[in-house]
Amino acid sequence: MKNMLLFLIINLSLFFAAEIQNIQVAQRTNGTGIVDLSYDLIDAEGVFPSFEISIEISTDGVTYNQYNSALMTGDVGENVLPGTGKSIQVQAPENIYTSNAVFKIIASAQMLL
Repeated sequence: MKNMLLFLIINLSLFFAAEIQNIQVAQRTNGTGIVDLSYDLIDAEGVFPSFEISIEISTDGVTYNQYNSALMTGDVGENVLPGTGKSIQVQAPENIYTSNAVFKIIASAQMLL
């Protein structure tokens, strides 16, 4: 997964901005098949109390599928608080090796009114 690309989708309300910055991706070289994703989740205006973070993966660059949450740990799923130094550990799919894998980090949030 050397040439791994990482895309970011943020689904937020109309006039408020939040973003994911400082994205880094690294595959561990110890044979575990774990891919480490690190990022900063920035909500500069403090509008969103928390985010839901999910991952999609494509091995062909065309079709994306929701990644199994049981194969991920870290700052993923519901109630991820904004801040720096977030990390996700993804267990790579078994029996699949590709240098063309693409991960999408998807962050969504709802405003409390």
